[in-house]
Amino acid sequence: MSTPVGFTPKNYRRLSQHSGQAIVLVLLLTLAGLVGGVALYSTGILTSEKIQLQNAADASAYSVSVIEARDLNYTAYMNRAMVANEVAIGQMVSMMSWAYMTRSTPEFIDDYAFKLDLVICAVTLGASCQTASGAVKPITTPLRTVSSAVFKVVDAFTGPVTKGLSILNRMYNLSQQGFHLLSFIFSASTLFDVKDKNTDDAEFSIFGAVSLARHFTSYYGDLLSGKLYGFVNSYSPGNEDDAEGINRLAQVINDSRDGFTKNRECDVQLGGVATPDQSFGPVTVSFRTPGVNCYPNGANPDVIGGWLATLFGIDIDLDISVDLLIGEVSVVANFFFNAGISRQGGTDLRQGDDFNYTWSGADTTDPDLKFGGSFGVCVELLGIGDCATVGFDADPPLPPFGVGAALAGNKAPSTTDIPHDGDDRDIQYGRASENFLAWDFVLPPFKPTPAAIKHIKSVSQQLKSSDRNINKSYNLRGYLDTEDTPEIATSVESGDWISGLEAPYLLIGLVKDDVVKDSQALSSGRFELDAPRNGLLGGTVPLGVIAKSEVYYTRPSDLSYFARSDGREEKSNAFNPYWQARLVDTSYIDRVAALAFQHGQIPLPATAFTIIAQAQSLLGKLL
Repeated sequence: MSTPVGFTPKNYRRLSQHSGQAIVLVLLLTLAGLVGGVALYSTGILTSEKIQLQNAADASAYSVSVIEARDLNYTAYMNRAMVANEVAIGQMVSMMSWAYMTRSTPEFIDDYAFKLDLVICAVTLGASCQTASGAVKPITTPLRTVSSAVFKVVDAFTGPVTKGLSILNRMYNLSQQGFHLLSFIFSASTLFDVKDKNTDDAEFSIFGAVSLARHFTSYYGDLLSGKLYGFVNSYSPGNEDDAEGINRLAQVINDSRDGFTKNRECDVQLGGVATPDQSFGPVTVSFRTPGVNCYPNGANPDVIGGWLATLFGIDIDLDISVDLLIGEVSVVANFFFNAGISRQGGTDLRQGDDFNYTWSGADTTDPDLKFGGSFGVCVELLGIGDCATVGFDADPPLPPFGVGAALAGNKAPSTTDIPHDGDDRDIQYGRASENFLAWDFVLPPFKPTPAAIKHIKSVSQQLKSSDRNINKSYNLRGYLDTEDTPEIATSVESGDWISGLEAPYLLIGLVKDDVVKDSQALSSGRFELDAPRNGLLGGTVPLGVIAKSEVYYTRPSDLSYFARSDGREEKSNAFNPYWQARLVDTSYIDRVAALAFQHGQIPLPATAFTIIAQAQSLLGKLL
């Protein structure tokens, strides 16, 4: 037996006793590696399942919000169509009112001529009794023929068109409601389809069920008995509870009227200008040439409506100054006189006492006679002076040349609250009420011909006449609209609590039990989880996730076609189809509630079961 160089047999045997110590370290590292590998595998499984479950929740929330955004955009398209049809109905009423005014014009002229003939006949002791009537006959005869033909044509189509448009609006409203209800069915099926296609064996948690119930009861809350907060609401005319929503629709319609319907807008500018001044010593005279010009609305100079035909106008200025030894005396005077014909009219959608709306229009043509002036004296003596000025301006009411009115609705609107001062609210009826003789009082005809009795009536009388109503069954139709989202922890009138789970937000809560069941069974001591209190899957705390989406409104501003002309930001509404869907971050309250309720550590409050009962009631009504 040989030994290594430098080692004695005794030392060699001592070293051989320490061999194999690395095996212990290898075994420990192998065991740690196995434990780490198992832990890594388990963690990877949990992470993969967590990501898969989160993707399923995100996809479910986003998909449902996309369906609801399409629902709101469809509602907006239908609302816009109804507004357009309502404006067309207002135009039919406007045309009928204009036709009645045109038809009454020859009767007014004949009636005034007849009254003048009575005066002439009395003055001439019967020698001349048909002078005025004979003079206007070449004018009134062809005017009556033309106006009668126009009246018959307008009368033939305005009634049927109004009824057809009203029926079409009813169909639009029914399609809104049908599409709205179908979106609920699509949303419910999408929730389960998207969930099942993105993950296996996942279920909606009780917290998720509560949030879904709260969302759908707020999105379809108007179908439930008792008033709840509703993000989407249905409004019907004639109902006091829905008056606010119907008033909003009426305001949108009134704001959407075309120029002719609103105030008989025109763009004629022909003549009626002042001639160059002619001076005769201290007197300066200018005349206004005949012409027809649109004139601005008294309350809003930017709104043009109606026209003024100038027949004659004169303006006279006087300026005299007398120098004294100790001062000066100046006299300045002005006088003007204008004669012409004024044309005014407009159509409004107005509310009655029964919370229903009526389209009504009025048109007047009347003599326009204005005169006035001013007189001023200025005296200056020894460097001290003062001026005094007085003036007057007269616009006397005169009998009209033509009066017309028409309406569509089951009840004539009140005419007692219409101001005769155009500066107050002259948007109503296009300032036609400025001529109160045409509005409330028309001189009775002295020649009781059937045509005169039928056509020479005031606006108020015509609006109360059944023959002026082109559609007695007309009324605004119901529609769907959205509400502003209230703040969390506030309440509505009915005491319905606001939790932040309501539409337009949607919160999805998913749980999966089999992934962590075994690991939970091994937890003990201080790591042992409390038993769930909400009856969750298998009595274990499952793997859970939440996702939140939102239906939001945004009007494009990068293109001038979509941007508002006033540059202001537009609030959400159901009249423009600018609704979209997106995923949003869950709030701190959402996450705390999910951890507390979704994992069963805190019992659900009684209000949660109330929400579930509301959802069951809603489901029963829909199905």
